[in-house]
Amino acid sequence: MVNFRFTMVLQMGKKGCLFARPPIPIHNLITHLKRGLSQTLSHFPALAGRLITDSNGYVYIACNDSGAGFIHTNANRITIHEVLSPYSDVTNCYKKFFAMDRTVSYDGHFKPILTVQVTELLDGLFIGCAVNHVVVDGTSLWNFFNTFAEVCRGADKIMKLSDFSRSSPLISPVVLRVAPGDPMVTSQATLLCVKGFSASAGNRF
Repeated sequence: MVNFRFTMVLQMGKKGCLFARPPIPIHNLITHLKRGLSQTLSHFPALAGRLITDSNGYVYIACNDSGAGFIHTNANRITIHEVLSPYSDVTNCYKKFFAMDRTVSYDGHFKPILTVQVTELLDGLFIGCAVNHVVVDGTSLWNFFNTFAEVCRGADKIMKLSDFSRSSPLISPVVLRVAPGDPMVTSQATLLCVKGFSASAGNRF
């Protein structure tokens, strides 16, 4: 029971990629990314749904096409050099590149399970994905991200389809009982950021 309660108050899983600014108008790129996201979600229907809790206390994913979030924002005072600098303030810098700050897993009942944020830098772009940790883990999020990239590049075939099966022997039948009122974030979590950018990253999307 403790593990399930902890899971429902986890903050969103967040991963992103840094790119050089592409040689096309930004409004064309945003339109392309929105279209690509919509097409990608057809392979990941759970990420466009919402969490529901039935009368017995079981939590499910309703694939009801409620939609994912998409945010386009501007941080044109920040450069790629500043983002990659080992002396940059990682916490304050990267925190702005992701949506749904201080959103917990339980909020998936009424907020998007996935939100993509595209942040314009002075000379680049940062595409960040925030996803509900109850629905996917880090490996699954990268699978989504790679599929998103494949679709945006016009791939004819998706290399790895999503798998939301519940076949693990570690899955517990415990019913989650949530106390009256929504869970809240009660402390500031430390942002752990791993910089793993490659020089060719700008050509991947």
